[in-house]
Amino acid sequence: NLLDMMIGAGAVTCRIVSGAPPEITARCSVQTGEDLGIELLGRGYAVTDRRQGVSAVPAYADAQAGARTNASGIWRLAGVEEKVNFVPEWVKLLMGWGPVGGMLLVALLVHVRLGRMEGLQREEMERTHHKEDTLLLRERQVLVSTLESELSENKNRIAAFLTIYGDVLKNMQNTAEAPKYQKSGEIIQKHPSLSKTVFEANAGKLALLDMKLARQLSKLYMALPREQEYINVEPNVPLPTAVALLEKVLREAQEMVPPIDQILTGLSEIVAKKSA
Repeated sequence: NLLDMMIGAGAVTCRIVSGAPPEITARCSVQTGEDLGIELLGRGYAVTDRRQGVSAVPAYADAQAGARTNASGIWRLAGVEEKVNFVPEWVKLLMGWGPVGGMLLVALLVHVRLGRMEGLQREEMERTHHKEDTLLLRERQVLVSTLESELSENKNRIAAFLTIYGDVLKNMQNTAEAPKYQKSGEIIQKHPSLSKTVFEANAGKLALLDMKLARQLSKLYMALPREQEYINVEPNVPLPTAVALLEKVLREAQEMVPPIDQILTGLSEIVAKKSA
């Protein structure tokens, strides 16, 4: 999350300091000039490379020392472990009262300390699960958004297709003059040219969606033609045949709209639930 916040959509610049592949030492910074290593060390999310020595980069050593002093990140857990292993002086004195009393006190102390450790571990697991749930939710929203965009674009392409070939059909049905195709022929697209890029790139992520919606998406995209096909209407084709052929093309294109609308509604409901 820290790196996402710092980097965003910007570039990261890394300057090689030493080493050779595959072991390279480099210092990396974002566009604003902030050093990623210093930020990670200062938050307690990393430690300095001991092979290079703590004093190799003074700024790194200072950042790590500050995190340790403030018990940030991993240093908080290290501090808890030191406390767990610490036996107060008063306990040592009471342990001198006798083996039985000492054993009871030790057992009590261990029980209390283990309880605290279990509580910390439980909190850490809850934070981990929450982070995983947040990442899944974010991934689902990105998937929904990109699918919505592609489906909306495909719907617009179908609308344009229907408009263009609707005019061609009107021209054929206009008895005042000879149809255009009877003069020089007509090449007709058999179906609209639709995109499947987003779906194919995210087919493995459909489990993030509702099962019913995932099936509808798969069924819709599987029904879309893989390659564009064309129909060559020669000038000698009878007018009723040409009209029936174009009506069939328009009808099949129109039949694609309801399934797309149904899926777009399902995707919108997911977005609405997220907003609520």
